Amino acid sequence: MLKFIGWRFGRALLTVFAVLVAVFLAARLTGNPLDVMYPDGLPPDQEQRLLVQYGLDKTVPEQFVNYVRDLFQGNFGISLREKRPVADMYAEDIGATLKLAGCSFLLSVIFGIPMGMIGALKRRTGAGRLVMSVAFLGYAVPHFIIALSLILIFGFYLHWLPSTGNATIWHYILPTITLAAHRFASIARHTRSSLLDVLSQDFMRTARAKGLEERVVIFKHAMRNSLIPVVTILGLQIAGLINGSIIVETVFSWPGIGRLFVGAVMKRDFPVLQFGVICFAAIVVLVNFMVDILYVIIDPRIRTEA
Repeated sequence: MLKFIGWRFGRALLTVFAVLVAVFLAARLTGNPLDVMYPDGLPPDQEQRLLVQYGLDKTVPEQFVNYVRDLFQGNFGISLREKRPVADMYAEDIGATLKLAGCSFLLSVIFGIPMGMIGALKRRTGAGRLVMSVAFLGYAVPHFIIALSLILIFGFYLHWLPSTGNATIWHYILPTITLAAHRFASIARHTRSSLLDVLSQDFMRTARAKGLEERVVIFKHAMRNSLIPVVTILGLQIAGLINGSIIVETVFSWPGIGRLFVGAVMKRDFPVLQFGVICFAAIVVLVNFMVDILYVIIDPRIRTEA
């Protein structure tokens, strides 16, 4: 068990480091951030002074070594635009993102798992076909299309719901639905697929032959044994919610880390951009690591196979 965890943890650290190297190099390829911050240009002596101040006068390898050293010291850099610690900026906005992600996750689970069960148990009926058609649309349509459609219908034409900000509970409805649409569709599809696979197993026929109630057969035997694929999707959805918030927060002007990250990309704010990518990557890697460990707890055979 410890060997399995150690191997997975080491692989997770290497993944995060690879992402760090990639985003650091990619950010430098975009050009000089001073060109965006000062579009009218600067006198050469002032530009050189700012480059030295921000540490951009050194070579890329030297900048990378200094950045990694600062990371180990708990220094995540200073925003080039706002002249504030990057960690403080993300700490101020993470709350709004987590609230939106939490609401979207609950909504996707509440609708996704029952829809998947209906799709599997009523697969030959109109209800089963209907719920899976809705799941297919939710999975296929991009976030920004759903967001713009909801804004046009409920915000612009009907004037029922606000479409920007997060001042009241009503502001949560449209972005929550947008962020949850793809997630509940994915959960529904995988729940249906896993449940259909379990229902075709021999032990399910044995359980029915014993005279057990259908409710007991479904919830105690079928759902329990179809848990691993669903756990995988739920874990990935948690990570996907944080990453997916980038587009949704931008469209709805939601004051979270997604909008902060987009602003950093547009303004070439290297420290904010790098910290955001590292955080997003760390969340994805951490969730996958926890899912791997949960696999072993649910099914010890995975540990042996690994």
